[in-house]
This record gives sequence, C-alpha cells and structure tokens, in this order.
Amino acid sequence: MFSMCGSFDIKSFVGDYYDDTVFFNNPVDYLPSANHPDLWNMKIVLGVGEWDICLDANKRLASILTEKNIPFWFDERKWAEHDWPIWNEMFPHYLSKL
Repeated sequence: MFSMCGSFDIKSFVGDYYDDTVFFNNPVDYLPSANHPDLWNMKIVLGVGEWDICLDANKRLASILTEKNIPFWFDERKWAEHDWPIWNEMFPHYLSKL
C-alpha cells in the first residue's frame, strides 16, 4: 500500500455523523483493534513531506502500526509540502523498490 500524504482520519468531514461505514473507512479508529493476519503481511509505505499538512496524521498512523508491530516504511521527504510535485517523485520511487 502506497500512501502519499494521507490524512487517515475522516471524522472532520462527516461532522457528528458516525456509523460502521465511517469506522471502517477511518484507519485511526479501526486499526488499533484489528487483528487480521494479512495486516502483518502487507507492504505499507507512508510517504509524507516535512512541511505537509498531513505530517501529524502520518506520524499518528505510524505510531499505531508500531504499537501493533506491523512492518511499514515511513518516508518523510525533507523540504516537501502537500502538493503534486512530491507525489510525482514518490510514486516512481516506490514502484522502483518493488
């Protein structure tokens, strides 16, 4: 799974509405209690820029993955913001590592 500057928490977009659909589309809510064995077999890349508006969200998800001992690669790009130029660099780089 390649994530490039993801936010991982959709609650700010749904207001007071919350149901199973929101829960299961909100990784910071469902991952802490998830125990499906495939989680430990995934290849997870969290790519984010040093000045990205989603940096804290990526660090939060990294913390959850670390607590669960799920392997992942945290790729924080220096001097990068939340914008297309960094994603244009990230994606080919991640594909080259396959």
